[in-house]
Amino acid sequence: MRYLAWFVVLSVILLTVQQTETQAQDRSYHFGFKKSRNGALPSIDEEGFKPILQRNGAIFTGDTRKKELFLTFDNGYENGFTPSILDVLKAKQVPAAFFVTGHYVKDRPDLVKRMAQEGHIVGNHSWSHPDMTQVSDERIKTELDRVRESVAQLTGRQEMRFLRPPRGIFNERTLRTSRTFGYTNVFWSIAYKDWDVNQQRGPDYAYRMVIAQLHPGAVILLHSVSKDNASALGRIIDEARRQGYAFQSLDRLVQSTAAPANLTVTLKGAAIATVDRNAYVWPVFPLVRLEKMRELLDELERKSYTAPQNAVIGSHGQIVAERNGYQLDRRAMADRLYDYLYGNSGLSHVEVPLKTIYAKVDGELLSQLRDKQIGYYTTYYNAGNRGRSHNISLAARVIDSKVVFPGESFSFNRTVGMRTTKAGYRRAPIIVQGELSEGIGGGICQVSSTLFNAVDRAGLTILERYSHSRRVPYVPSGRDATVSWGGPDFVFRNPYAQPVLIRASAGGGRVYVAIFSSESIHYSPRVVPGMLKGLPPEVADPNQR
Repeated sequence: MRYLAWFVVLSVILLTVQQTETQAQDRSYHFGFKKSRNGALPSIDEEGFKPILQRNGAIFTGDTRKKELFLTFDNGYENGFTPSILDVLKAKQVPAAFFVTGHYVKDRPDLVKRMAQEGHIVGNHSWSHPDMTQVSDERIKTELDRVRESVAQLTGRQEMRFLRPPRGIFNERTLRTSRTFGYTNVFWSIAYKDWDVNQQRGPDYAYRMVIAQLHPGAVILLHSVSKDNASALGRIIDEARRQGYAFQSLDRLVQSTAAPANLTVTLKGAAIATVDRNAYVWPVFPLVRLEKMRELLDELERKSYTAPQNAVIGSHGQIVAERNGYQLDRRAMADRLYDYLYGNSGLSHVEVPLKTIYAKVDGELLSQLRDKQIGYYTTYYNAGNRGRSHNISLAARVIDSKVVFPGESFSFNRTVGMRTTKAGYRRAPIIVQGELSEGIGGGICQVSSTLFNAVDRAGLTILERYSHSRRVPYVPSGRDATVSWGGPDFVFRNPYAQPVLIRASAGGGRVYVAIFSSESIHYSPRVVPGMLKGLPPEVADPNQR
């Protein structure tokens, strides 16, 4: 009962951790307003999403040590004011970024062309302006691709690198997904309620709202549907310049110091891969080649994987402690690679991030499962047949110390694996369609048959068992269990509330299999035909499977 309680508690803990991680990734945020007064820097620390933005390369300010401003507009639909906004920008020689929706591109292709022709950035605001957190990754891709392709047809610009999340709503998944498509998510540090065309308060109000929030590195969000914004824009630019600010293009925010040409990936200090940056990004700007990224992560996963090793019972009855395994943390590794490929880190070396794979069977559990024997069986073989004896001993060692948890199934074929010379098996007599022959692994059916009788005596549930096409001498008639890779298998399930332990050994012409569990197990043993006392006298030759 002590193990059962431990098992239940561990299961609840693991489930809670998984749910918490999933909830954290799926939690939605609304960016909202970030008030700044008297040059003070706005903060996103309280909302809790600052690490998410940082991990996914999102922008909401520039370099807050420099008196630079970045002017951006959201263009969901045209309300008649974008032409005058473009006129002011042209006259004042100010670069801007316009984030357009599918509706805007279809409705005013002439203005989209003009934005590009006059040197402004045309960014993505999605095709239909959905809440991205409520749609699939595939839908996100479609939303972004349709805008990018439509703008490319109008302007000839094939690249689109900036995205403004529709409605300012996001979560970690949407940021990560859009980033894999080559986008930098652009939020803002200056904004106000300017989008309601029925509540315009005049150009003086628009002017005061923007100027009062100015701070170094500010990303300014204005909606082009606002009459007040269009009227106040010239004054806003002039006052910002009078205060010593310069207007810059968003491109400046992603033009960091050049990343090293190569990144060395290490495992415990030893190099296991080298990443040539130019092989993973497209020219002009870093759009990641996703197929190469997946291939690299697959390679790192193979090289860094260490399988866990369950605790086992040694040859002298001692418990050999378990060893945990390790596998690549793909998400963390992908984040580090993106930081390198986008030039955000300046890294030349990166250590592989690993996740621990805990052994399923530890020493404490194994010690509890030795308390009570619930089934056993013995068979005999001709020890003079060296090939067959070797195979029997090898198969017995493989199934020894295996633990079958409540409700789990045990497959002899899956556990023992393919019988090959590489796995250590030798040629020995086998039965094929009722006739004696020779094959690799001959003799292991005696191990599966001995296991079957021990399992049956313990009252475990037999799911799959087949008899040989002719009688075998080591068990009573009908009590054998033939196995063959890719063919017959012996499979059983543990119906009890406690795990069971298989102990198996072979040597000196004797195969012994016993089933153990904890002292608290409630089990239903079955009566099986008695064990043979040895081989029949006539079986003195090795012609037995």
